[in-house]
Amino acid sequence: MKFIAILLIGILLVGIYTHTETKSFKSSNTNYKSQPRITYFNTQDQDLKPVTKAYLKNSLTTLNLKDTNFILLSFWATWCPTCKPELTTLNTLQKSWAHKNINIISINVDPSENSSKVDKIWLDLNLDLKFIRNFNPDILNDLKVEVLPSYLLVNDNLELILRIDGATNWTNEKTQKLITDKLSKKNKQIK
Repeated sequence: MKFIAILLIGILLVGIYTHTETKSFKSSNTNYKSQPRITYFNTQDQDLKPVTKAYLKNSLTTLNLKDTNFILLSFWATWCPTCKPELTTLNTLQKSWAHKNINIISINVDPSENSSKVDKIWLDLNLDLKFIRNFNPDILNDLKVEVLPSYLLVNDNLELILRIDGATNWTNEKTQKLITDKLSKKNKQIK
């Protein structure tokens, strides 16, 4: 009887540890009536640590991005209720934004033991997005990713342009205009 009690306590503790370890992020509200938090950056405002820039550059180099002036980094997890529908919308958006020199990169923040869940979601949703898995948690801390989904728009020098924390209605014209306006302003500065 003691053995069973100890075993049950052990299972309970492992369950609690796994639950807190996996869900260290806040999940955004699934209701699009609550607006995501949007932060704009000037080039001088953003200050990523060199190690963060190096990690991002290395991760993105392996994806073989060509002719990209802008990258929208989309952070998500398998347990996040708003992430999966947004991945599908972002997949469609990537196709319509192809001519705008922007790539959408999906970054999964699940621990590596959830790889099979990530693969299943990817196949079930039939996604064509480029993606990074097993992202370094220290880098997430430096990028201040605390809510899922979260989005960072960066230029080709990995300078932050825009941050969106929370569920975002990507089919909304206002949201798309927000991004394209930022892109057109930055494109004018590049030329």
